[in-house]
Amino acid sequence: MSDTSLVARGTAITLGAQAVRIAVQFAALTVLARLLDPADFGLSAMAIALVGVATVLGDFGLSLAAMRAADITAQQKSNLFWTNVAFGLGLSALTALCAGPIAMLFRHPEVEGIVLALSPIFLLSAATAQFRAEAARRLMFGRAAACEAVAPVVGVAVAIPSALAGGGYWALVGQQLATAVTLLVLLVAITRWLPSRPRRTSGMRSFYRIGFHTLLTQLLSYTTSNIDSAIIGRSFGSATLGFYDRAFQIFRLPVIQVAGPLTRVILPVLSRSPGPLAFAARVIRLHVTMALLMGSMFVIAFGQAGPIVRTALGPGWDESVIFLQILSVGGFFQMMTFVYYWAFLAQGRTLLQLKITVWGRLIMIVLMFGGAFVGPEWVAAGGTAGLGISWLIFTIWGVPHLGVSRRKLVRQMAAPLIVLIALSAGSLISATTVTYESGLLELVVELSLTVTIAGLICVSIGPARRAVREQFSFLKTLRRRTHANYDGGR
Repeated sequence: MSDTSLVARGTAITLGAQAVRIAVQFAALTVLARLLDPADFGLSAMAIALVGVATVLGDFGLSLAAMRAADITAQQKSNLFWTNVAFGLGLSALTALCAGPIAMLFRHPEVEGIVLALSPIFLLSAATAQFRAEAARRLMFGRAAACEAVAPVVGVAVAIPSALAGGGYWALVGQQLATAVTLLVLLVAITRWLPSRPRRTSGMRSFYRIGFHTLLTQLLSYTTSNIDSAIIGRSFGSATLGFYDRAFQIFRLPVIQVAGPLTRVILPVLSRSPGPLAFAARVIRLHVTMALLMGSMFVIAFGQAGPIVRTALGPGWDESVIFLQILSVGGFFQMMTFVYYWAFLAQGRTLLQLKITVWGRLIMIVLMFGGAFVGPEWVAAGGTAGLGISWLIFTIWGVPHLGVSRRKLVRQMAAPLIVLIALSAGSLISATTVTYESGLLELVVELSLTVTIAGLICVSIGPARRAVREQFSFLKTLRRRTHANYDGGR
């Protein structure tokens, strides 16, 4: 089988695996919401935020540094692995020691046991980092995506029986641990790579420099993106946090399932751009594509938040609707900013990226703490406003440093905005005219009506029609370039 055929097959597997992963996680969300109380989700959310920060800290930014490197030796990869493991081990120990103070912070003694149980996640995530990077460097997108689709299935297989047996929040803890262990084992199996002993070697400093700057950027982004949960949990209680957390889990499905896999696909492609003009053109097209594809998803989530929540979570979760609507607005700006993240990382401009990120995230923190004096919805609104401001700062100040024309970037956004406005109109019309007792039936009817109305509007407007057609052409071009960059790493 030719390299092109292998990559085409891998691309299909990647898309299919992500669809399976979203379906599994949505199904788990639906089932567990009917088996556990909002307070169970609130208690676990206070500690499970550690799972995400474990990925950031344990990775130390080194997997992305390895992905973008034009050349990397076997010994350098091994050194990066052992660096990750050392950090993960230290963080696991530190987390276990801090379990008591964390529980005191949230005023819930149950949190101490949850934190202790989750502390090995740091080591597991750290050990996984370089195996994930190895798969990405070999362009093993399909097999890596399949691993990341199977791991949550195992986690769900652990969580649901535990919840049925009355395990409460421990079902969610078991889900996280089982997923992390399974992912590590599967990535080791597909890469068939084992690190050698650590040794002194040249060229490590550049990896650590890029990794450190990337770590600070990711840590800042992660902390400010999750501080809302800490504020809501402490100020408004575990039940309110439970409602917020379930809305957040629905919102993050497309973000996590798209951002992570796309990083591992797009970063190698951007890093190998033949010149500054080609690089700038790819960044602009990616920005437009993300606006159209992810923007459409979040516009629909905002308009159909009610039936989505009722379908996913069942009765008694109506308080999650307003949170999902607020988060959907922020999700659009978050995914748009991801394009800048890839571009800065591809050029190795991680220090500049960190400086720009600091300003936007500081504003976000101030807005979220200010919202705590008004209500939980205002905390979420502060986070969303902060994401919008961060995107604006990157657009005005950041992209010119990458050789990307700010004027051309903004001009290219006109057509996607027409499509999003059409979708918003369709979503508003369908939400105000369709009502069923069944959340699923209402969701299906409203989605069908939204897409129909938006389609009619787009067909009648030339720029919108061209924007949709151009995105299909761009995705095909990106696929061809991915084929051309495939290095046969099997």
